[in-house]
Amino acid sequence: MRKLVVLLVMVLICATAFPQSKTKVNAIKTPTGYTAIPKLMKATAHDSLTGLTYTDHAGKTSPVFKGGKGAHYVMRKSAKTGKTYRMYLKSK
Repeated sequence: MRKLVVLLVMVLICATAFPQSKTKVNAIKTPTGYTAIPKLMKATAHDSLTGLTYTDHAGKTSPVFKGGKGAHYVMRKSAKTGKTYRMYLKSK
């Protein structure tokens, strides 16, 4: 009898500690079943030219871009791989 009570207590603890579903899914009921509602995407700000130029230590000038979050950067090209990347500039 004591083992049965301990077993029931353990089952209750496990059932309350690990619920079946913690996340809520947005869905609508259709005649063929349920269909998930896609999340709305935020409109992202595109990068833009600032009209400023950056001059590196070798004397090469490049246009300065302003990113979607407001950070300024210059497009650089790697000498080893040839890939382009963003070199972010520190603000004063």
